[in-house]
Order: sequence, then structure tokens, then C-alpha cells
Amino acid sequence: MAGGDQELQGPDLGDGIDLAELPEGEPFLGQLDGDQVLLYRDGDDVSAIGAACTHYGGPLGDGLVKDGTVRCPWHHACFDL
Repeated sequence: MAGGDQELQGPDLGDGIDLAELPEGEPFLGQLDGDQVLLYRDGDDVSAIGAACTHYGGPLGDGLVKDGTVRCPWHHACFDL
């Protein structure tokens, strides 16, 4: 996934981020090496995936997170966290 022409949101994750900065149970957008990244915290476990749907480019940060997956808000494709 390339950053493309869209403005990247969130902090640069290259230097790391304190666990306390991540809200539990909510998608969190950051950026790394020019790509948008979605972080998700469940207790002390943190998952990271590309923040755009690989099918249509939908913003996964706006998607529904449930049972260890995030769904694309545009067409409901399911991505494992």
C-alpha cells in the first residue's frame, strides 16, 4: 500500500508509541514510512495492519471492529487483526 496523494494521518510510528497513547478497543491511525497504518489495542496486545482496504481502498479506521476483525466501511470485507 503506498501513501499516494492522500495526506497521512496520525503520529509517525517509526520512533514507537507509548501503550498509554493507544485507546483500548478503538482503531488508531498512525503512519510509517509513508504508509497509513491502523493500530488496534486489546489489553496489552496491539495489532497493526494497513489502514486501507486492499480491495477498494476504503478507510479501515472507519470500519467496524468485532471479534478480532475489522470490516471495510465501504463493502464489509473482513480483515483479521
